[in-house]
Amino acid sequence: MLAPLLAADRDGTLLRTLAVVLDQGAAPSAAAEILGVHRNTVAARLERIRSLGFDPEDPTQRLPLHLACRVLLTES
Repeated sequence: MLAPLLAADRDGTLLRTLAVVLDQGAAPSAAAEILGVHRNTVAARLERIRSLGFDPEDPTQRLPLHLACRVLLTES
């Protein structure tokens, strides 16, 4: 499911950002605090994630994305 994201995400930053954003109910400010970055950094990463076809605010995508992120992050 996340193949396009993983192909574009060399260091795992996008995957981790997506997972934290989803953990925080799609709240970029809360995610930024947890990630230790500025909220504009999270916003830029989310734009990149959206450009790859993933929208954490879309209710039809939210659960599958969250589960896929958890599986991938648990495996590593």
